[in-house]
Parts: sequence; structure tokens; C-alpha cells
Amino acid sequence: PAIGTEATVVPLLDGVRGFTLRFFGQRGWQAAWEDAEQLPAGVEVTLTLDDYGQLRWRFLLATEAPS
Repeated sequence: PAIGTEATVVPLLDGVRGFTLRFFGQRGWQAAWEDAEQLPAGVEVTLTLDDYGQLRWRFLLATEAPS
């Protein structure tokens, strides 16, 4: 927000029952990523919603800079 104003909170999604992240690396899927020197090769996002149940997305990440 601008200086002297209050932040506005706007819900983006209602009915969220759960949210989890998992990270993929050399040891497979893990609940936490603690390697500050390297990004994970993948990230999994899981939402549990009242209306739709469990939704899961997996994203591959570039682990090396292009040459």
C-alpha cells in the first residue's frame, strides 16, 4: 500500500481446506527444500477445496542457466 494507507485484503479463493508444497530433487519428493545453493528440479502444489476436492499441479524448474 501507499504510505499512510492501509492494505486491502482480497480473498482469491474461497473454501480452501488445505495447501501443501513438495519439492523434487536428487532424493525424490520432499516436504521441505533446504539447499540454498540450488533450486529444486520441480515443485508440486496441492490444494484441497470444498467444491472440487484435491487438486494437484507439478511444475518443472530450470536447474541450470542457459548458455
